[in-house]
Amino acid sequence: MRALLSRLGDLARLGLGRYEFRPAELNLVDVISAVTARLDPADAARIRVETDGEEPIGIWDRVALEQVPSNLVSNALKYSQMLGLCPNECVDWRGARR
Repeated sequence: MRALLSRLGDLARLGLGRYEFRPAELNLVDVISAVTARLDPADAARIRVETDGEEPIGIWDRVALEQVPSNLVSNALKYSQMLGLCPNECVDWRGARR
C-alpha cells in the first residue's frame, strides 16, 4: 500500500512538472520481472520474460519505467481473457520483431 501511495504521489508531481527523475542503470528484464512478481500468481504464470542475446540495460528512472510494462501487462492480461487470445509476439529491446 505504501508503494502505491508513493507512486500516486510521484504521478501527481509528474503532472505538475515537479517530478524528480532518479536515473540509474537498470536491466529492463529485471524491471519487467519485478512487475510480473506483483501479479496474482495465476496471471504471473501467463507471462514469460526472457531475452535473446544482449541484455537490455540502460539508464532509466525505475518508477517511471515500471509504469510502462505494468500498463502493457495489465492490458494484455485483461484483453486476452476477454477475446480468448494469448499474445505470442515478441519484440526485442531494440525494436526488431522476432
